Amino acid sequence: MMWEHGADPQMAIWWMLWLIKLGLWFLAGSWFLKWLLYVRSKRWALIVGLLPLLGWGVAISFASWKYAAGSRALADASNPATPAERLSQLVDFDGIQAGYELDNRLASNPNTSADALRKLSSRDQEGTNLCLARNPNTPADVLESLDKYRR
Repeated sequence: MMWEHGADPQMAIWWMLWLIKLGLWFLAGSWFLKWLLYVRSKRWALIVGLLPLLGWGVAISFASWKYAAGSRALADASNPATPAERLSQLVDFDGIQAGYELDNRLASNPNTSADALRKLSSRDQEGTNLCLARNPNTPADVLESLDKYRR
């Protein structure tokens, strides 16, 4: 079900930005490590230098946690075994990977509740609305509102 909507055309951009960001983090980290090794004889510089290194580690950990949460959200939205309660929570997901791809997966999931499907239809995204039209559990009032997409 991961490829039900086709390949995401923006994924290459995400990968490129991720690689650039990772490269910059490693470049900054290696420069900082060189600086720490250079000033290691000065105790105050070492102590002051370790604080940004700690902050860098926290920032990397936080970003990794957010990416993992976004990945879990996409996987849960695609999984037909995901409970309706979790899918309803994902309708309001605002982390990394929130957006049309998550909405499309939620709109296609047969376990998504009627209230969640109504909320998705209110966003008026054409691709999500097409997914809603194909979902057999979409309420009649939502299908009527999608009538404007008939050709």
